[in-house]
Amino acid sequence: MSDDRLAELHELLKNPIRQKILLKLGEYDRLSFEDLMKELKMDNPQELHSQLEILSDLVTKAEDDEYLLNEQGVSKRPGGQYVLTEKGHNAVDELIFFPEIKFDNYKKNT
Repeated sequence: MSDDRLAELHELLKNPIRQKILLKLGEYDRLSFEDLMKELKMDNPQELHSQLEILSDLVTKAEDDEYLLNEQGVSKRPGGQYVLTEKGHNAVDELIFFPEIKFDNYKKNT
């Protein structure tokens, strides 16, 4: 990552709420707006909406339903939930390397 891109990323992610949004999405793969509110213990929907807009290159809405095959059979995850983009996964990869942030639940994008 170039120094300019790293500086842009640092500027974008210096807000702790944005860090938490990305880390929660890294942990859960996808979350609804309401679930993000609960996970982040936020009571102001406008604040979350504003932060998601700022993170629009890193976070997007999954419009389609997703079906997963697991031990219990097929499960469905509804569309309309927030997910990390490829850039979002890369940002979280960079974010978790900072020593002051301890977060083990992130599923690395492979």
